[in-house]
Amino acid sequence: MGQRSSNTCTPEWQRLCRLENKKCHVDDEDVPQCGSCIEDHHPINGTCQPVQNGGNCADPAKNNCDVNAECIDVHPGHHFCTCKVGYIGDGMRCDGR
Repeated sequence: MGQRSSNTCTPEWQRLCRLENKKCHVDDEDVPQCGSCIEDHHPINGTCQPVQNGGNCADPAKNNCDVNAECIDVHPGHHFCTCKVGYIGDGMRCDGR
């Protein structure tokens, strides 16, 4: 009988991914990988950065993001906007494709 996969990351992999603020998952070939950002973190320029609670994104009057964009707080007083899937633009204006 073949070895059965546990489909869970080892503590070493979990620790490695946590250092990058990412979640660990096991792919279809039973290879552990660091994937999406952990809770309260957003992908910014290839890294997972913490969300600043109560920042500009918490109050729509404090940001200039389009209704079809996501607002991401980078650090206190600074944010950026990125168009949602299916829309194109600079985040301050997002048009449907």
